Amino acid sequence: MTSTTTPPASRFNSVYIGLGAALVILAIVILSGIITTKRLGNAVQLQARTNDVRLNVESATANVRAAESAIRGFVAAGDSHFLDEFDGARDSLQLVLHGIRRLTTDNVSQQQRLSRLDDDVRVRFAYLDSTKALRIAGATAEAAGAIRLGSESLVRERIYQTLGEIESNAQQLLTARTASVAAEIRRSKWINLAGVLASAVLVLLSVIMFRSEATRRRRAKQRLESSEERLRDFLDSASDLIQSSNADGNLIYVNRSLLNTLGYTSDEVIGRSSEMFFAPECVADGRVLFERLLQGEHVTDIDTIYVRKDGRRVNVAGSSNCRFEDGRPVATRTILRDATRQREVDQMKDEFVSIVSHELRTPLTSIRGALGLLANGMLGEVGDRGKRMLDVAISNTDRLVRLINDILDVERIESGSVPMSRQRIRLSEIERHVDGLMRPLAERANVNLSIATGDIDLNADEDRIVQMLTNLISNAIKFSPPGTTVSVTAAREGEDVHLRIVDEGRGIPADMLETVFARFQQVDASDAREKGGSGLGLAISRGIVEQHGGRIWVESELDRGSTFHVLLPALPELAIPSPLILGDIASSEGPLVLVCDDDADVRTV
Repeated sequence: MTSTTTPPASRFNSVYIGLGAALVILAIVILSGIITTKRLGNAVQLQARTNDVRLNVESATANVRAAESAIRGFVAAGDSHFLDEFDGARDSLQLVLHGIRRLTTDNVSQQQRLSRLDDDVRVRFAYLDSTKALRIAGATAEAAGAIRLGSESLVRERIYQTLGEIESNAQQLLTARTASVAAEIRRSKWINLAGVLASAVLVLLSVIMFRSEATRRRRAKQRLESSEERLRDFLDSASDLIQSSNADGNLIYVNRSLLNTLGYTSDEVIGRSSEMFFAPECVADGRVLFERLLQGEHVTDIDTIYVRKDGRRVNVAGSSNCRFEDGRPVATRTILRDATRQREVDQMKDEFVSIVSHELRTPLTSIRGALGLLANGMLGEVGDRGKRMLDVAISNTDRLVRLINDILDVERIESGSVPMSRQRIRLSEIERHVDGLMRPLAERANVNLSIATGDIDLNADEDRIVQMLTNLISNAIKFSPPGTTVSVTAAREGEDVHLRIVDEGRGIPADMLETVFARFQQVDASDAREKGGSGLGLAISRGIVEQHGGRIWVESELDRGSTFHVLLPALPELAIPSPLILGDIASSEGPLVLVCDDDADVRTV
């Protein structure tokens, strides 16, 4: 019994021959593809040029009509805005005609039409200019008559007819060139067929090299499995609670931290619905969350309650998204953290705020009152040295009271528990109130204060707007050098009123333009000692503005000053009631009745 085997040299010779044949076929395919691509590119370029001619003709027609409409509008209304539209349409028309001329340089018939069109356009626009001159001179009737005659002008009709001929010729060329592109596409199909043949040769070569490729893939698979194992170990060692579910909502992976937190084993949860983790009252919210993930939303606001195996509740918060393949949801990936401790801290914070409100502010108020009585001599004369000490005590007590009030304001604003008594208020009234409060502070700091807001109405809580403005203005005065000016202006911008508080202070670094609105934030750590303040004023101001549906931000340049911008919704101005005509009343008989109402219809009734 004999066996025959192909020598290694013969195998390699076959590989070389097959590879050489494949390279020759590929070279032919590539060369043919280059030629076809070039031809197709030329045909597509011609097609695009012809289509551009059609688009420019449409634009030219629109510009002619726009110019005529603008002149008609100007003659009818006399508004100079129509003249701007007329000039713009004329300029645009010239550009469009120039573009058509450039695109059709190789088309003699189109060039002849364009020459005829230029003459007609020149005559037509001269007529429109004369009509415009009549209206400017005040001859409205003559201008209107010229418009009516111009609508029946033969020149006008020739313009539209010539444009139609240019577009028709372009459409014919476009049809022919589209057919040329289709022919090139058919030719490319044959090239693709050659590519298929070349691919068959390459497949044959791939079969010959199968063993080496299989070995390489096996090793790559081993490396991938090793990498996945390392990733799984990494996820299991993470402190975050990580889980993954399939498109049906069944758990396919849960890391060790989540299992330890909830007291389950992997076998107890894998394959079961992820709803098993939710507290009963949170199951419905969990289903809504899962639907949001399947719709492709990246959810970052997860805040729910899980239940341990032993029944204890765990607050969790985090984010989740869904992985898609070919447009279909494959798996959700959720990363959570145990927020139970955070909830306890929040509860402690609320208790602290309650203590500050009831147990600290009340005795401080009593202390402040007692110190005031002592300082005013109501309980007997106090020496100069004692008065100085009382002034220090009163100053620091007031500072503590302000700090406590600021903390309470911040907490109430963030929790949305600040009652807003909104009503129609006028900025000029606010201006007088704020000026009276801030003028003494500005004079002590030798800073000029300029407030000019005007008569603009807002639907706002007057006390909160005053609080916001005094916070911003006092902050500007505090950081302004002596002799400089702090100005406050207001202007209506559409449906909003835009307040600007401008100072000439040292400015705010660019990287702190947003953080200055956070609680207890100062531009410089020494500011709290040198300038005073709790670092809560801007946080309170932002909360007040946002509760009014507005926006606040700051622009600043170092050593040049800062500008705080406040955008608040404005109210429409009230209609001015018709004046009372005393002569009519005096001439009437019978008893005199005074009717007061801002609604004209009610007064009439």
